[in-house]
Amino acid sequence: MTTKLIARTDDLLWAAVVGNVIVAGVQAILTVLGFLVIGFDNLVFWGVVTFVLSLLSVIGASFVWIPAVVYLLFVGSIPEALGLLVYGSLAISGSDNFIRPLAMQRGARLNSGLLILGIFGGVAVFGFLGLFVGSVLIGLSKKIVDLLIEERGELSHSG
Repeated sequence: MTTKLIARTDDLLWAAVVGNVIVAGVQAILTVLGFLVIGFDNLVFWGVVTFVLSLLSVIGASFVWIPAVVYLLFVGSIPEALGLLVYGSLAISGSDNFIRPLAMQRGARLNSGLLILGIFGGVAVFGFLGLFVGSVLIGLSKKIVDLLIEERGELSHSG
């Protein structure tokens, strides 16, 4: 039973880390595409900065695109600022809510609803670390219940 729990913990932690990296990569690409349309320079720089900040989901990609919106407003590029505001809110920052559960689902092997509960519940309870801890705790709880049911079934068949 302990070996199965350790293996399951490893799977869940791997899924959490990979999910976080995938989300950061997607948000960096989406930010670069938005900046490309607006005409910003240094796209590789902004992509790397967004990727790194997206790994720290408490900070996230919004620490790149929101100041860009403010800059665009300041220089009088109102349509571009509004476009980036909408795009940043829906596509860049909103992608986290869609991509993270998808990216983590395969490795975590959890129902999407449980996975989302683990991610958001974990963030609510543990803050930034909850991105990792929440889904791991939900997954381990499910595994413990499964193992107890399995063990209970074996006891009732042998007794």
